[in-house]
Amino acid sequence: MRLCVAERCIFHVCHNLVNLRHWKPVAMVAVIRKDELWSGIMKGSETLHKRGKRAKSVALFVIGGSPAILTETLSAYATESNASIPHEIRITTTTEGKKRLKQRFLDAGGWDDFVCEYPEYAEVLFDESVITVAGELNDIRCEDDSKIMMAAIFRMVQACSAAGDVRILASIAGGRKTMSYYLGFAMSLFGQQQDRITHVLVPSEWERDREFLFPARSEAARISLIDTPFIRLSGLLKPDINQVSVEEMIALTQSTIDTAAMQPLTVNFNRSEVGYLGKTHRLSPREFTFYSFFLWQKRRHCRHQEQEACGSCTDCYLDYEQMSDEQRVEDLKMIRKASGGAGGKPNDPTVGEFIQTWGSFESFKNGFPEVKSRINNRLKRGFGLLDGRVDRILLDRVNASGYARFGVAVDKSQIRIEMD
Repeated sequence: MRLCVAERCIFHVCHNLVNLRHWKPVAMVAVIRKDELWSGIMKGSETLHKRGKRAKSVALFVIGGSPAILTETLSAYATESNASIPHEIRITTTTEGKKRLKQRFLDAGGWDDFVCEYPEYAEVLFDESVITVAGELNDIRCEDDSKIMMAAIFRMVQACSAAGDVRILASIAGGRKTMSYYLGFAMSLFGQQQDRITHVLVPSEWERDREFLFPARSEAARISLIDTPFIRLSGLLKPDINQVSVEEMIALTQSTIDTAAMQPLTVNFNRSEVGYLGKTHRLSPREFTFYSFFLWQKRRHCRHQEQEACGSCTDCYLDYEQMSDEQRVEDLKMIRKASGGAGGKPNDPTVGEFIQTWGSFESFKNGFPEVKSRINNRLKRGFGLLDGRVDRILLDRVNASGYARFGVAVDKSQIRIEMD
């Protein structure tokens, strides 16, 4: 006959006392009544839960063929320095995964045994209702299976996130690699600041033991609980997975990220300054003139005015021969005169020198590479060597049909030209 939780706990306590003190379990049972022991367990659980009012937390799992991932992770949560005991557990798995979870934890009493060792979880519901099978999949064997699993995992995470003041503890230790990836990805889309992604590493002998479910509390320290950093994007976009497909959600999120990354790029002719990412940086007259020239080229001479965004288009880039075209040379001279020098002086003598120096094919071919290098170095130092967005505003080079062409990759919609 199957024992209830309290009876199992009596057995475990007596068994431990026999091993440690050589006491007889029969005498121990005579002294400790079942209801008294159960009362003690519940009081211990209540004490842990009343250590300050905690926001509701939910532990999320993806489980494949290793049910022990569940209790190994929960053991680690319970015994870390700042214990994280979830109020709820939710699992996404396959039909085979659910079968193994049910056999080990419900039919064989594995969950009751776990609660005896970790009474903090006595109030946490664990039955078939916390287990969700993704589309009745038995396993992930093809792309369609993978999409079904991804949608199920996304729904699980979004449902928890949408509940409001809930802390999510997401374990990526179980399931196939794609399942772990999807859970981490969903956490990036829907996770909040208080949420957490964890992974566990256990001793190899536990991994080899197919009957192993969880360690004794005294052995729990052998579990390595690893917090995994992740980028939280929930503030940018949070569409309902029930209203759009996962693919549409990803496309919408990517579009939002791209738009958020498109900060205005400003050139101020009066001060010979470039403004970007909330910073301003002054260039020399020659550097400012050439940099503004290529931005002017993108804004004024775009070959696809009907397109709102540039994307990967480089049709406005110029080779040396195109730079020396009469119209382009006039644009360059106009920009140099308008900038008025680094100090904003309209009669700056260097203007005439610039106009005399630049204009021929040879002048661009021989002199521009060095100017380009100086401009890019100044922009990198001024706006951040490690910020990937800065790469978009540097002078760029592409090779087409054996010719080098130059321009700026920044989108034309980002460019702001200030003449005063």
